[in-house]
Amino acid sequence: MTWVRVDTGIFRNRKVAAVTPPAKLLYIASLCWAADTLSDGHIPERALATLGAELGIRPRPAARQLVEVGLWEPVEDGWMIPDFTAHNPSRAQVEARRAADRARKQQARQGRRGAKPQVSENRARTAQIGRA
Repeated sequence: MTWVRVDTGIFRNRKVAAVTPPAKLLYIASLCWAADTLSDGHIPERALATLGAELGIRPRPAARQLVEVGLWEPVEDGWMIPDFTAHNPSRAQVEARRAADRARKQQARQGRRGAKPQVSENRARTAQIGRA
């Protein structure tokens, strides 16, 4: 599971305050989309219609507003969220953390498989008494 960091004062931010509610919603959704897809803040053109449909908004006017105030920057195939990776983990960081987690879990599983079953002291004594 991924997450996105959002400042609790986001709606008091001058750029966010300057746009309409649909643009605010698109901005928050774009942060979530970028984190979920590990795009490092890149919002491809093809994602805009999907985001708009999910949000129930007309995405083009909202996208224009985000560009006008500087919350999105146009790039060849869509938009970038400026400084996304300054506030959120990058794709490389997330993948490295996931790989480390997998390795740690694999090591723990191997450790459990290779460990000899521990017999409690009481069970060991009971077994000895039963043999006598």
